[in-house]
Amino acid sequence: MSLVRSKSKFKCNIAAGGSIVDGVEARTNHSAEFDVGTVVDDGHWAVLQNPHRFEPVEEDAAAARRRDYLGGQSLLEYAQRTGQVENGERSRSNEVPEHLRERPAAGTWPVRDQARRAVDALRGRVPDDGVERLTRGFERAEASPYDAELNLLSRWMVATSRPAYNRAVNRMFRDPENGHREFDTEELDAFRAAKAVQRAMSIGTGADGGFLLPTHLDPAIVLSSAGSVDPMRSLARVETIATNEWHGITSAGVTASWAAEAAEATDDSPTVADPSVPTVKAHAFLAASIEAAQDTNIAAQIQMLFADAKAQLEAGGFVTGSGTDEPNGVVTALAGGASEVSTAGVAAYAREDVLALQESIPARFRNQRSAFMMALEVLNATREFPKIDGGVDVSLVDDSSNPPRVRGWGLHENSSLDATFTTGSNIAVAGDFRQGYLIVDRVGATVEFLPHLLGANRRPTGSRGWYMFWRTGGDVLVENALRLLTVA
Repeated sequence: MSLVRSKSKFKCNIAAGGSIVDGVEARTNHSAEFDVGTVVDDGHWAVLQNPHRFEPVEEDAAAARRRDYLGGQSLLEYAQRTGQVENGERSRSNEVPEHLRERPAAGTWPVRDQARRAVDALRGRVPDDGVERLTRGFERAEASPYDAELNLLSRWMVATSRPAYNRAVNRMFRDPENGHREFDTEELDAFRAAKAVQRAMSIGTGADGGFLLPTHLDPAIVLSSAGSVDPMRSLARVETIATNEWHGITSAGVTASWAAEAAEATDDSPTVADPSVPTVKAHAFLAASIEAAQDTNIAAQIQMLFADAKAQLEAGGFVTGSGTDEPNGVVTALAGGASEVSTAGVAAYAREDVLALQESIPARFRNQRSAFMMALEVLNATREFPKIDGGVDVSLVDDSSNPPRVRGWGLHENSSLDATFTTGSNIAVAGDFRQGYLIVDRVGATVEFLPHLLGANRRPTGSRGWYMFWRTGGDVLVENALRLLTVA
C-alpha cells in the first residue's frame, strides 16, 4: 500500500457503480474536493479515476500508523473484515476510516480507548494485581516515544477481551477439530482479529498455529500471586509488555549534600545503569483420552491445569533459574556477590543470623515493603528462636498477622529455597523485593491442539493433546536492595 499526492486542486464526482476500488465495484456516489498536496492511498477511488492528477510520495508517519493498524492488510481485506464489503463483492465505501488519516489528539485513538475500557471491564473478573499490571503496562508504553508497543498492546487487549472471542475459544476447547465450524459471524470476526494480532506479536517466524488465550484466562494476568509457596509475584515488581524484552534505568540513588551560600553545587550524580530483562519461552503439554474430552468440561480443566503448571515452573525459575533460557533467579543473581551473607556458625542457623541478615541491608531499602523469604523448615526453625535474647516464652516470629512478621517485616514461605542447614545452603532472602527484583510477562499465551497422539508404532493412541506456550523473564535489578543468607 503506497501513497500519492494531489498535483492540482479539483473536484471529483463519481456516480454509483462508476468507480473501482481494489477491483471492487462501489455502490454509492462519491464526491470530494481535493486540494493541492492532499495525500491519499493509491487505491483510493479518486486516484483510480484520475491517475494523471496524482504523483507518488514516500510513506509518512501517518501512513505507517495506518498500515500498522490494518495489520499489513490491503484496503479490500480491511473492508472485508470490518464489514465494509458485502459478500466479498460489493463495497459501500473502501476509504480508510477518517481517524486513521492523521494522528488524533491524545486520548482519542479509538483502539487505545477501547483497550482502556477493556482493562476497566476486567475488574472483578481477574485479580486486582492483574488489572494494575495491565494499567502500568499501558502507562509505560504511552510514555515511550515509540508507538509500536502501545499499538500492539492495545490491539491484543481489544482482540482477546471480546466476549465473542471468549465464546469462540470455548468452542475450540470443546471441539478443537470442528469447533470453528460452529462460529457465528461475530465469533468468526473476533477469532480472525485475534489471529491477526497473534501474527503481529510474533518475532521472526510467524505463528500460524494455535490461538491466543482470552485476556481473563491468560496466566500472565490471572496469576497475580501463586500463594504462600511462591510469594515472588506478590513481593517483586511485575511488568507486562508486548515485546520480547524489557528495558529500563536503575541507580543506587541520588546523594544530596549541604552547601554554603552561593557555593557551587557538588556532583552528586549517581551511577545510572540501563538493564534489560529478556522474556524466555516456557511451555506445558497436556494429554487426555477422547473419552475424557467427551465426558467432562475439558475446557475449564485444561485452563486450570495449565495455570497450575505455569505457577509451579515459575516458582523455581524466579528463585534458582540459571538465566540461560530461563529467568535469572534471585538466588542465582545474589550468590557469590557482595549481597551474600553467611551464618555465624558452621552448618548452623541461629537467632543472631536473622538479626544480622536484616541489619546488613542498607537503610534506604529497609521500609514497609521489606520482607524475609525462606522455606517452611527454616521458617519453623525461626519460630523456635526467642524474641528477646535469653527469653523462652515469646517467639521471634509474630504469628498474629498474615503473613507472620519478624522484627516488623513480613515472613513469607518459599519452597524453592534450601530447607537444610548444611554448608552452602541458601536458606533465606530478605530486603525490598519491589526494588530489587523484576518479573516481566509478555502478553499472548497461546494454546495449540494436537488431534491425535501417536504411540511407539506411529499409530493413534486414542488421546488428544494440548500444548501451551508463553514467555516470561526475571532478574535482579538493584542487587543492593536484597541479601541472601547462606549457611557457612
